Amino acid sequence: MFFQTFIKQYKCNNKTLTNKFMEEINNKIKLLRKAHNLTQEEFAGHIEISRGHTASIEKGRFVPSKALMKRILEVFNLSINDFDLPDEEFVNKAKKTSSFVSYHVSNDKTKQSNEQTNDDKDLIIELLKDLNKMLKKEVDSLQKELQKTKNEISNN
Repeated sequence: MFFQTFIKQYKCNNKTLTNKFMEEINNKIKLLRKAHNLTQEEFAGHIEISRGHTASIEKGRFVPSKALMKRILEVFNLSINDFDLPDEEFVNKAKKTSSFVSYHVSNDKTKQSNEQTNDDKDLIIELLKDLNKMLKKEVDSLQKELQKTKNEISNN
């Protein structure tokens, strides 16, 4: 729907249409960042990119990938159709999501921490299993050695 709005609004060749579309996306992302009073670095941290990447988007060097747009929409609790809103309405909608951002980011960190803990547990379990196998082999080897020694003693 967002791109379709552009097609209706700008009756021009594809290159001009693409450029206007890119400018609008980049502008909305900058407005979104400013609506939350975030520095480029803070914004970048929320959506897991570098500050330079954020600056490049805002300066119009390129449009975010589909995956990055999905992350932005998810983190800031917006839909792609919100990008159709006039700037002022977009900013107002974006400001309403500010409490969601801090919750979402802290929730992400907790989720990442829990995932890391689960990964650590899985790794420890695998290491313990390997250690158990090694110990069983060592015990078997020692038992065989002991039996061999007992046999030698009884034969003498």
